[in-house]
Amino acid sequence: MRRLILAVILTQSISVSAFAEYRVFTLKIEDSRTGVSRTVNTTLDHIQYREYYPVQFTEVVTIQDTWMCRYYRSDLSQDLDQKYCPNPKSQTANRPRS
Repeated sequence: MRRLILAVILTQSISVSAFAEYRVFTLKIEDSRTGVSRTVNTTLDHIQYREYYPVQFTEVVTIQDTWMCRYYRSDLSQDLDQKYCPNPKSQTANRPRS
């Protein structure tokens, strides 16, 4: 009985401290006919994005950048533009040199 209680407590404590990891993609969507392009941040790669969102037949979706978000907890009160962790490459580039 003691082992069962210990196992339940241990399982709950591990599940509470679990964090999610995910990859963010910066995709460039360019219309090959008109030359108009847009950039989006998403957790879908260039193939998945085309399947999930309506993309015109003449639009080409390419990956511009990608990075991992480790142990990131999004605050629901944030702007929708801030729902992904920041790109660590841009943080390194903006950091002052010492």
